[in-house]
Amino acid sequence: HGFSCATCATGLDTMLRQEKGIVSSISTYPQGVATIGFDPEQTNETAIQEFIASLGFTVVDKHNG
Repeated sequence: HGFSCATCATGLDTMLRQEKGIVSSISTYPQGVATIGFDPEQTNETAIQEFIASLGFTVVDKHNG
């Protein structure tokens, strides 16, 4: 799991920030983790995970186990 390069992490942040309801996205290449803040009135965790997967990334939900 994780990112294959720093550019991938930056690219994910850029794409996420353009999505409706995403208020923040901080991805760190060395840790291979993205921390995402969102407005639950505009989107939800499932929609975000599906979007990330559609970009070719593997989603591991550490928040819910």
